[in-house]
Amino acid sequence: MLAAILLTLAGLAQPDPPSPDFHRAADGGAFRYTPPRIDAGDYPPSALANDEQGTVILRADILPDGTISGCRVDRSSGSGALDAASCPLFVARAHFRVIGRTTPVTVRLPISWRLGDVRPAADGEPQP
Repeated sequence: MLAAILLTLAGLAQPDPPSPDFHRAADGGAFRYTPPRIDAGDYPPSALANDEQGTVILRADILPDGTISGCRVDRSSGSGALDAASCPLFVARAHFRVIGRTTPVTVRLPISWRLGDVRPAADGEPQP
């Protein structure tokens, strides 16, 4: 316990994020992330027509003020249309709050594309 306090005071250890809403970045920074909402109009028409769904893993560079300065696909969903649509949607709608950083932080985050989220069920109600 004393060692942890001394390391923190010496600036060699980062304190835990202030709340469970914050996530620890691999390089020691912490951030709060509000994921983008995917609406029916966001789904690429070709992916809808081909019943494509999946999860894209994005790698993004986040500036200390929360601005997204770069985005790229780190792992494909298997659908070129979903992969291509993910970064523009992410940059336009995701929100970050970074703490404990004066330099950019790089994060890896999923964007999940699910047909049940955008197609109505037979009775007209959205599927769970």
